[in-house]
Amino acid sequence: MLIPVGPIEVVLRVASDDSGYCNFSTRPYEGWTIITLNSYEVGLLQDQTLKGYQEAARLMREYNPNPVLSQKQGINFFDNLSGDSCFLRNGPVPVHEVHTSIKRRYVPFNGGCGERQRKWLRREVVAARERGDRVIVLSHLPIFKQAASETTLAFDCDDILRILQARC
Repeated sequence: MLIPVGPIEVVLRVASDDSGYCNFSTRPYEGWTIITLNSYEVGLLQDQTLKGYQEAARLMREYNPNPVLSQKQGINFFDNLSGDSCFLRNGPVPVHEVHTSIKRRYVPFNGGCGERQRKWLRREVVAARERGDRVIVLSHLPIFKQAASETTLAFDCDDILRILQARC
């Protein structure tokens, strides 16, 4: 059975900075909050002068021993990177150990939300919970290990999950 509904009035609360990238949340219906994250706010796929690029470059230097910041062709981004396949584990994995050892996500084609956006996310989640809303989170990059390959996870997926699973 289809239930007819009226037009959705969408009011977006946008958080943006000088980079032009933004994330937003909306309440399309009473009791529901939809949050869209910009999982490439921290990433190498942007101008090198931007904070997001600089943070991603720092993460690459810290977690990826390969010359991924060079312009060389044919570099294997995954050489010497640790990580276990999420498909090899049986049963649920406690949140505190889901992402701690996975370095295979620190490759040039991935990205992350960054500290500013995580602070914004925390405020949005707290406000939604105070209203009793259900929350849907959208992100181009996966944030939950069991739902994806560790090679495609957002850099800060563990921090994002802690925010979403925290008791307010």
